[in-house]
Amino acid sequence: MIKSALALSRMSVLKDVIEGAVAGTLTRLDYYRAIRARKDIYLYRQAMEDYLTELGKPDRAERFANAFKKRRRQQST
Repeated sequence: MIKSALALSRMSVLKDVIEGAVAGTLTRLDYYRAIRARKDIYLYRQAMEDYLTELGKPDRAERFANAFKKRRRQQST
């Protein structure tokens, strides 16, 4: 499973999430908005591929990986 703190750190939102949690101001919506960027980090791709493979769905894991690569290519242009 994806490591939440590491993923949040790579998305540059860890500090904001922790500060909101400590202050008691972090809502579910705030957290969801913060983690939406997970779709752009390689760590998320690896975790999802592993998860789909463990479920016995290697074809879906491959489609997911291809979609991830396509998304990354589109963002870099």
